[in-house]
This record gives sequence, C-alpha cells and structure tokens, in this order.
Amino acid sequence: TKAALDKTDILYMGPGHTFYLHEHMKKSGLFDCIPSFLDRGGIYIGSSAGSIVASPDIAFIAPMDDPRPGDLDDTKALGLIDKPFVPHKDHVRMGKAAAEIAKNNPDAIVLNDNEALIIQGKKTDIIQS
Repeated sequence: TKAALDKTDILYMGPGHTFYLHEHMKKSGLFDCIPSFLDRGGIYIGSSAGSIVASPDIAFIAPMDDPRPGDLDDTKALGLIDKPFVPHKDHVRMGKAAAEIAKNNPDAIVLNDNEALIIQGKKTDIIQS
C-alpha cells in the first residue's frame, strides 16, 4: 500500500458504504499510510463515504450507513478535518438521514450533492457546481 502511494500524487476515495470502506482501509494498511502521503504533498479527494472517512470519527454517520457491514474495533477516522462531514443534504434517499445527523451534530459540515469542500492548509472553501 505504501509503495503504491509513493508512486502517485492523488488519492481518490470513492463512494460506497462508510463502515465497510473504513474497515478495509484499516485492514489493507491504507489508513496508516495516508498521513505521510499528505505530508509529502499528496492530494486526497473523497466522495460520499470517501469524504466521510476524512472526519475525526465515523460513528455519527450511522443514521445514513448501517454500521453492521463493517467489522470495526473502533470508528476513529482519518481526522483530515476537525468536524463531522455530512454529504447528501439534498439527496432524495439520504437527505432525511443527513438532516438528522446535522441536527445531532451542529458543528458538522453539511453539503448538498452539487457542493464540494476544498481544504488547502488552514483555508477551507465550499464550492458549487
């Protein structure tokens, strides 16, 4: 895993089931390689579950993603951002769960499907497509 990351500049973590993705990031060793990848200037791009795992922890996302498919000892996530990240606020199927999560996590960053969070150092911006 580290050898593969050493050969790339961009890591795209796609959508899917957050707890399952988290489990396999840990089992594969990818989870532990991401900090050094970023330290050397690598770019992390997350979409849906791939963005949620950038949060400090993923337990908050349980109303949107059932935690049972993931075999996790803990839910500590990457911590690339210091708040829960909640995508899909305007999604037909997941919007209700996103609203519930946002209500229970008032400090969460909550985005619609046409928005993206860009982080460069300490600067953050939300852009729309």
